[in-house]
Amino acid sequence: MIISIEIGNSDDKLTQAEWAKYVEAVRHKVSIYAEQVFFFGGSPNWMHWQNACWHFEIDNRYETPLREVLILLRKKFNQESIAWSELIYEYI
Repeated sequence: MIISIEIGNSDDKLTQAEWAKYVEAVRHKVSIYAEQVFFFGGSPNWMHWQNACWHFEIDNRYETPLREVLILLRKKFNQESIAWSELIYEYI
């Protein structure tokens, strides 16, 4: 399964130091569960908003544990949401 997750700090709830810890925490968890990370990126550092995105492949049996860990991180960092998108692909 291919997953995209996005996090953001457009409302400036997190300081720069907190944002950096949040991004690192999500990165660490994705690296544990993902079979392969295809993309990681974020908004340009000179912009007034902050966001980050990961695009990765994950075994179906790890989808639920990762989702649960991300929910815990979202709550720990006082965030309202994390975007989770599942991409269905087929070789043609």
